[in-house]
Amino acid sequence: MEHSHRNLPQCLELIDTEATLRAFCKTHRQQLALARVLLLPCEVIDDHGLGLD
Repeated sequence: MEHSHRNLPQCLELIDTEATLRAFCKTHRQQLALARVLLLPCEVIDDHGLGLD
């Protein structure tokens, strides 16, 4: 585990459906009260013809 200064921002990435992430945030809203939550939508890349096989 890396060590960092406690005053520097920390980042936690959670990957799931938007509904699941929103439910998680709602369930844990007290623990997240001082956190800045960002939901960044993403799309699945269609790998047809991109040579990603």
